[in-house]
Amino acid sequence: MRRLEARIGLWGLLFLLPLAALARDAIQWLEAMAEAMERTHYRGTFVYAHDGRMEAMEVVHRAADGPEGEARRLFALSGVAREVISDDTGVTCILPDARAVMVDTDMPRTPLADLGGSDWQRLAAYYEFLVLGEDRMAGLPAQIVAVRPRDDYRYGYRLWLWKANALPLKFELLSPEGEPLEQMMFTHLEVMDAVPDEALLPSLDGESFKHFRGGRADGETVEGKPAWIAGWLPDGFSLIHHNRHRMPMGKQPVDHLVYGDGLATLSVYVEPYGPDDEPLRGSSHMGAVNAIGLERDGRQVTVVGAVPAVTVRRVGESVRPRDD
Repeated sequence: MRRLEARIGLWGLLFLLPLAALARDAIQWLEAMAEAMERTHYRGTFVYAHDGRMEAMEVVHRAADGPEGEARRLFALSGVAREVISDDTGVTCILPDARAVMVDTDMPRTPLADLGGSDWQRLAAYYEFLVLGEDRMAGLPAQIVAVRPRDDYRYGYRLWLWKANALPLKFELLSPEGEPLEQMMFTHLEVMDAVPDEALLPSLDGESFKHFRGGRADGETVEGKPAWIAGWLPDGFSLIHHNRHRMPMGKQPVDHLVYGDGLATLSVYVEPYGPDDEPLRGSSHMGAVNAIGLERDGRQVTVVGAVPAVTVRRVGESVRPRDD
């Protein structure tokens, strides 16, 4: 019996060694991708499919290691006109249909924004990384890498990385069942020696639009310990940002908490509501983004994130006042 167990153990080791090597190769690809996204000057056009529709977008990226610092400009080529420009000083979103300009310090959720800057070694506790094979995208040779969650509380990815420098040529955001929720694919990608300043200037004129800062029209952000917390979070999630501010048209300050695992994030909003306010109740979703509204101790609690519906529900049901 011991001899049989020893042989089974040996076969297990022989079987697991190639898988461990594949995992290391996948992490190396993902780390190379993160470095390439930060340190490469490039411009290109890509197609972004979500919510049953398809959009064409243009991106220009200036590398972070230059004297001017990292900067990116995203411009919608189809559908509703909009533009996002980010650099070391903050993020500007120009929305002509709403006649609004949003200025903030945080990058909104956009294609490619979720993929850079992750600690892939640490994330190996919550995701499995696999090299799947090779393909061609935008006429370029690509390596396919999978990022699979180890539970049902976060999404996975399938990535096509340019074999020359690991820039992502295509990605799919996958449901727990493995179905694509969002897809991005470059149709043209050009690596540049430098990015001229004019390529990062806005093409939309927002001078006459209403300007919002930090997601609010008026009011001052108050830092400090959050008055509310989420009592349950998926493994690996922690509080990464908190503030209190007044929303546009709002009379009472709103607690805003952001939780994340280094790849996936979700936001919790807690705000008082009066007798004339209509509370938000129930679940909704838009593509990969799920939301839930419920009541806790006379407060409106809203949880929103690019995570499965079960995650926002469990987090929302656990929100409670801080007791220390």
